[in-house]
Amino acid sequence: MNAYLITSIFLACLVTWSHGRALKTALVHQSNSELERKKAWNRHLVTNGILWLVLFADVLALQFILPRQDIQPLTRLLGLIMILGGVALVAWTRIILGRDQAMGNRFYFPHTTRKVLVGPFPFVRNPMYDGFILILVGLGLSLGIYGDLVLAGV
Repeated sequence: MNAYLITSIFLACLVTWSHGRALKTALVHQSNSELERKKAWNRHLVTNGILWLVLFADVLALQFILPRQDIQPLTRLLGLIMILGGVALVAWTRIILGRDQAMGNRFYFPHTTRKVLVGPFPFVRNPMYDGFILILVGLGLSLGIYGDLVLAGV
């Protein structure tokens, strides 16, 4: 396996672990003062925001580093459709949720939580992640970069 791909897998796992750890910690400390939870929320936003940016930059760099395979035109078209669908799903979800809800605000401030019953949410539990998976699979199919398919599985 390519060393660049291993780095990307590590970054994807780190982002997921960091996000999950921060949200679990928030649940444990819900009895803390509003100010303490606000500070923790801001640390989470900065930390995970930076990690997501590094991961996105890394995935972008992979598109120029990893080897490509010959792909049939129909497969390329399917990949392009998946990329567009994934981008639309991520954008739609982000618009519906807003910044705070998209980053796990409900764990820090449960009293501000609202149940989302519009858009893709009645059908999919976490449409933003599903959109990212669609994008990665689409990149793998349209560009012939099988590393993207591995990363989508992670």
